[in-house]
Formats: sequence, structure tokens, C-alpha cells
Amino acid sequence: CGGNLYGDNGTINSPEYPHNYRNGAKCVWSISVERGKEIRLTFHQFALEWHRNCVNDWLLIYDNFTSRANPLAKKCGFSIPEPIWSIGNQIFVEFHSDLGITKTGFRASWAAEYTAPNSDDECGGNLYGDNGTINSPDYPHNYRNGAKCVWSISVERGKEIRLTFHEFALEWHLNCLKDWLVIYDNFNLRANPLAKKCGFSIPEPIWSIGNQIFVEFNSD
Repeated sequence: CGGNLYGDNGTINSPEYPHNYRNGAKCVWSISVERGKEIRLTFHQFALEWHRNCVNDWLLIYDNFTSRANPLAKKCGFSIPEPIWSIGNQIFVEFHSDLGITKTGFRASWAAEYTAPNSDDECGGNLYGDNGTINSPDYPHNYRNGAKCVWSISVERGKEIRLTFHEFALEWHLNCLKDWLVIYDNFNLRANPLAKKCGFSIPEPIWSIGNQIFVEFNSD
């Protein structure tokens, strides 16, 4: 029930599957694939006690770009979920059952997929190396509406990353709720980032704590 899993593909299932899972179960799987790939999680069977807010029995899926408080998905009930994609090369799957009703649970498989390049421009991706540049979609022209880009930037262990801005012009909002750039790392997750920026002032350089940093751009 749970564990650290590595490899391009594999399967996971709830405890005792295909029989009913036990009460009071808590399982966490950490699934990792090689860098430069993403993870597609596909469900083949799914039957968990239903609740409108999934507070009894549930399956929670998140990754290094999200968190338990803001996951990729939280599922319960009897509908087989659509495939779920990680943003990076690691995904976490957490199963919880309470002390009440039990069902047959779930069976899922994962597969590693290479990150698909953006058809219009480089909008997000997994980047490695001692230096490089990133920019908003269509730069130096106006970025498009509805954009969402996430860059994962990694350097060798023992080093940190300095992110320096040369140009900056995003729609301004007091709380940066419209167009924004959020920067976080493995020590400061998306819910508590290193910085969240919008407006027209060029930000000060931002330092990662470890050897990886995530830059997420969103436009409304």
C-alpha cells in the first residue's frame, strides 16, 4: 500500500483490490520517471464511496508543481476519471478510506511520455543547464489570452539558480489575479511561492533555495 516507484510504466491499485479495500487505509505512492518526461495516469477501474466533496474515501493526485492543498485532482464515486497528466517527472497518488463504507477501489496504470513541444512557441518545458533564457508566449509581441506555461529549470546538485528579469509587462491587479508569473521551488511550493508578480516593474533577481526552480505564467 503505497511506496516509491520508478520506471516508464507500471500499475497501482487500492489495498485488497479487486476485493473491497479495508477501513482506515492511507497509502501514498510516489511515481517518478526520467527527467524530460511527464507521467500519464490512466484509470481502468474506479469505485470509492461517494461524497459531494470527497471527504470520506478519496484519491488525491498532485505533483511538484501543485500540492495537496491545490492538487491536480481529487476523486471519489464510481465514474472512471479521465487520464491525468503530471507537469513534471514525478507524481504523487494518495488513497484514503474512512471507517465507514468500503468499495472495490481502483486500478490505475502510469506511462512515461516525452514532453510535447508547443506548436506555437516554447511555452513551458523542462530545461537543464547552467544558463538559458525563457520568455512569455509570442514575445516581444503581446502574449495571447488563456495562456498557461510552466517551466521547470534544473542545474546540477549543489548549485542554486538566479532568475534575472530583463523585460516585464503583465496586466496589473492588486493581488495579481488576472495575468501573473509565479516562481516556486521544491522548498517553496505553489501555495507559498518565492514570488508572484504582475504589472510593469521589473522584479529583483530571484534565487532558488535548491537546484530546481519552477516558473509558471498565466494569462486570463
